[in-house]
Amino acid sequence: MPKPRAHPQSLRCDNVTFNDHSGLTQVTHSLDSGYPDDRESGPSKRCRMSAPSQKQSGTKSDVLVRVKQSSSSSIVLRLWSQIVELLTPYSQLIRDVMASAHKDHHVARILDNFAATTLAKYFQSIVGFIQACHSLHIDLDNLTPVQLADALLAMRLARSSDGIYLHGSTILKSIRWSVRHLGADCFQCSFDGLLSKFLTDKKAIDKKESLPLPLFSILHWEKKVLTSSTSPLLIIILGAFLFQLWTGLRWSDMQRIAPQQLVFDYQDIRGIAWRTKTTTKGQAFGCLASGFMSLDSHTWLLLFFRALDTIFSKHGDSQLDFLIPRITMKTSLELVLPLEPMRYTDALFYLRTFIQIPWRSAGSGPFNPSNYTIHGLKATFLSWSSQIPAISEEQRRQQGHHRSVNQSVRLYSRDDVYPQLQLQQILIDSIATDFRPKTPVHRGGQTPAIEPAIKLERYQKAAIDFDWKFFFFPRSPGGNIPARMEEILETIDIEDESASNGASTTSASSDSSSSSSQHEEPSAKAQPANVDGSTHVLAQLRQTIHVVATWNAPSGTSKATRMACGRQFLTSSLKMVQYADLEAQTGSLCNHPGCRHIWSRF
Repeated sequence: MPKPRAHPQSLRCDNVTFNDHSGLTQVTHSLDSGYPDDRESGPSKRCRMSAPSQKQSGTKSDVLVRVKQSSSSSIVLRLWSQIVELLTPYSQLIRDVMASAHKDHHVARILDNFAATTLAKYFQSIVGFIQACHSLHIDLDNLTPVQLADALLAMRLARSSDGIYLHGSTILKSIRWSVRHLGADCFQCSFDGLLSKFLTDKKAIDKKESLPLPLFSILHWEKKVLTSSTSPLLIIILGAFLFQLWTGLRWSDMQRIAPQQLVFDYQDIRGIAWRTKTTTKGQAFGCLASGFMSLDSHTWLLLFFRALDTIFSKHGDSQLDFLIPRITMKTSLELVLPLEPMRYTDALFYLRTFIQIPWRSAGSGPFNPSNYTIHGLKATFLSWSSQIPAISEEQRRQQGHHRSVNQSVRLYSRDDVYPQLQLQQILIDSIATDFRPKTPVHRGGQTPAIEPAIKLERYQKAAIDFDWKFFFFPRSPGGNIPARMEEILETIDIEDESASNGASTTSASSDSSSSSSQHEEPSAKAQPANVDGSTHVLAQLRQTIHVVATWNAPSGTSKATRMACGRQFLTSSLKMVQYADLEAQTGSLCNHPGCRHIWSRF
C-alpha cells in the first residue's frame, strides 16, 4: 500500500520543543497510581507542519464563517454589486429588484437565505466565468452547452497560469444557482446533460475519508487534562479536541457557540450552536462530563471550562460567539489578543502534533499524523458505536447530528440531546468493560489498524467549589444556581404585585389593609410628581442601565437597591452612572415602563 502523502502545508519544524517553559511537560505516573500528579519531564520532539504564528493574518473565509446574516457582510455586498453590474443585462429579476423602492429589503431576502461563505464562492465563480466568456468572445445571449463547456475547460487550463483556482463543478453549480435564484436566463443551457458530466467523476480511485482517532491518544489527552501541572492553554487545546469528539460537531460548528448560553450541571453540558453547515435554526448538542476516566465530579470537562473561564473573564465579553480562542506556538503556547477563534489550520497542526503524545516519556505513539484530520474527531464515536449492537441507529444519528428520515417524529420528541447522551454512556460502559474499538482502514477493505495495548485508568475525585467569573455555572456539583446569579436578588415587578394585591382587596377591608402594609416597602410606582430627570441616579447592571428609585430607598442600610422598573439588585453588583456620562456608556437603556417614564424626562 503506498504511503499516504503529508498535508500540503507539512514542513519540518525544528524550533518547537516541549519543555518546562512551554507548558507542554507531561506528568507521568504508573498505571496503578491513585491520581496523576507526579512530575517527570518528557523528551523533546519534532513535529510536522509549521506551527501557528501570531503574524498570520486572517483570511476572508475566516471573517465570512462568523457572519450570522449574509446581508450584513461588507464582502458579500461588494461581490453582490459586481453581480448586479454583470447580470443586469441578462436578468429581468435583477432589473426589477434594483428598480424597486424596497430594493434593500428584497436584496436582503435573497442573500440571507444562504451562508455568506456560499455566496462569496458562488459570486466569485460567476464573476470569473463571465469575465472568461468575454475574453473568449462568447456571446452570453446566445450561449450554447458546448460553448459553456469550452469555457469551463479553458478556465481549468488557465488555473496554473492565471492563479484563479475555480473548480469546474463549483462554477457550474454557481451558474445554475444564478438561474434559479437570480433569473439569469442566459445560463439555462447549464442544465444540459453534457454539462452534468462536470459534476460526476467515474475515475477508479479509492475514496478518501477521515480516519477515526485511536483510543490510545484520546485516553492520553484526557489524562493530560486531568494532570494538575498541565498549563491552561494546553488544557484548552486538548479539551477542544475532546469536546468536538464527544459532542459530534464539526470544527466550524463548534466555533459557532455562544459560551454564556451553555448549561452545565457537573454531569453533562448542553448547548446550541447558533449555526451549522446544515442548518441556520441552531443545533442542540450534549456531552457527558465524566469522559472515560472520571468516576466523580472532577472531570476533564470541568477543567477545560475552568481554563476557558479564566481567559474569557479577563479578555472576553458577553458578545463572545465562539468557544475556542486562537493559540499560537513557537517555543511556548501563547494566547492571541484580542481574542479570535482558533482556525482550522491551527487546530490541524495541534492535532497532528499531539496525536503522537509528544510528552510521553516512553516515546511517541506509532501513528502517522498525516492520516488524521479534524473531521476524524466527529467520525470517531460514529465508527466505534457501529461496532456495538446495543447502540441503535437513531442514537448514532443524533450523535452525528444527521437529518432524520421522519422529521415530524424528531420535531415532536422535543429532545435532540438525550439519545446522544445515551450513546455516550453506552460507549463509556463498553470501554470500561474491555471493549476496544477497531480502527477501520480503507472503509474496512483492509485489516484494521493495530493500536497499542490499553489499560483503562479511572479516578475518583470530587470537584472543589469554583467561582465562575464568565460562565453561568453552579459553584459546586450540589448547587443549582449559577455562581454569578447568586449575587443578584430575585427580580420583583412591583407594579404587577401591587395590581394583584389591589384586585384581591375589598373596599370594606381597605383600612386594615393599609394599616398592615405600613411596615412593607413602598411601591416603586410612588414616584415624585415633579422631578428633573437629570437629577436621577442611574445604575448599570451588565449591559442594561436602570433608573434608581431614590424616592423609594428603604430606611437604614440595605444590600439591595431598587430600580424604577420595580426590580432590585445587590448594590455591590451595580455600577453607578452619571447623567453627563450617559452617552459614553455602551449599555442599553431599560425598556420597562417604570424606567422608561423617567427616561422621557431627560
